[in-house]
Amino acid sequence: MAGEKGMFGQGVYLAESSTKADQYTDDKSARSRKEKGMFLVRSCLGKIHLAKTANKLQRPPCFQSGCESDACEHSERQRCDSVVGDGSWIFREFVTYNHHQNYPEYLITYKRV
Repeated sequence: MAGEKGMFGQGVYLAESSTKADQYTDDKSARSRKEKGMFLVRSCLGKIHLAKTANKLQRPPCFQSGCESDACEHSERQRCDSVVGDGSWIFREFVTYNHHQNYPEYLITYKRV
């Protein structure tokens, strides 16, 4: 799980682009050509909340009409299962808040060229 500094709070962050994942393998001020690794993950996103702006969430927001809060009193069954960040940034991000929704199927090792 990502730390609290994540754009959408503490969760498992996934991307459909390997370039997005590669950004997190080392510090951008000290890029290297050493061997790196990333997981190819199968994820069950379920009911998705589409986020156009960053929001530090503790859990997926509610999908009740007009609510869309992560701090409301609605039950867990009335919440989305994941968040997709699709705003003005370059890559979409997929966030799940329960690690059981993800299955790391392959570890891919690579070198930048």
